Amino acid sequence: QLRAAIQECTPEPLTRGTVLRGSGWRQLFVELTAKCNERCVHCYAESSPLRLEALCWQELSSVIKDAKALGFDLVQLTGGDPLISPHCVRAVELLRETGSPQVEIYTNGLALSGTTYERLRDLAPCFAFSFYSHDAETHDAITRTPGSHARTTRAIRRAIDDGLKVRIGVISMMQNLADASKTYDYLLKLGVAGDAIGFDRMRDVGRGDDMPVDLDAQP
Repeated sequence: QLRAAIQECTPEPLTRGTVLRGSGWRQLFVELTAKCNERCVHCYAESSPLRLEALCWQELSSVIKDAKALGFDLVQLTGGDPLISPHCVRAVELLRETGSPQVEIYTNGLALSGTTYERLRDLAPCFAFSFYSHDAETHDAITRTPGSHARTTRAIRRAIDDGLKVRIGVISMMQNLADASKTYDYLLKLGVAGDAIGFDRMRDVGRGDDMPVDLDAQP
């Protein structure tokens, strides 16, 4: 039976696409801009409100079409904060038009409001939010952006209330390590599913290179 199955199988022509794809791609990260409306102390990309690097629409649309041709299962729009890019909504529209199986926006949620949110809500992408602590003072100290805890919380709650798929990424570092349990409970109360809350270690790249990362030594 195995020999028959092999004999009946038609080999796929060897093209640039098949070579690159290999056994398949899962996730493509597309950094729309280096600009961010937060200045997180650990940021691997060293993003900030002062960064100006960004993809133009021609570059971005080309990447999206290549992602479709290569068969990526998930395209994540990230940054900086992708919502700052003037092309973010248009990119989600193109991803929907090209039939991308799953679209995710990784954001702090500060700019997820007004017509931007309304247009994205209708396109129904998934949202991944960066979050740091149940405690507003701790969260805002990490983002170095006053009021960011309240604004991110509102964005998470809004997306959940509208039935959008939401997950949360928490980076553990010295400032918030002791808060993990309470932060998890806080997010559950917002309506985030338990298996959609992820904790990861801070990496010593970007601004994180200037911070201690030996979390195993902490209680």
